[in-house]
Amino acid sequence: MVLMLKEEEKVEMVMMPNLQLHNQVRFANINEASISLSEALHDADISTEKKKEIDRIISAIEKEVNTSRPNSSVLACMMNAMQKKMSGVTFTPSMKDMYKKWEAFVEPIIKNPLS
Repeated sequence: MVLMLKEEEKVEMVMMPNLQLHNQVRFANINEASISLSEALHDADISTEKKKEIDRIISAIEKEVNTSRPNSSVLACMMNAMQKKMSGVTFTPSMKDMYKKWEAFVEPIIKNPLS
């Protein structure tokens, strides 16, 4: 028996594993970046309460990014809250680098959640 597929079905079959691989890489990258940012945050000279608040926002954003269909509006609101919390923080060079790397994984998802 020979199975004949339409061209669009062939494309979908080829693209699906690539999309899954892309998502796995995205999840690993955001998870790693979140851990690094949290570690850098714990070394920062800010109150314990503020560290906890920022950590909660990092975790919430990471959780949303790791969903199968991240909600860009929710992420944008959480990023806005994150930026407000971070506005009073004096960044060390390593913390600034970690924040930029972490933000680089989140921003494209806000702009194009299905990528």
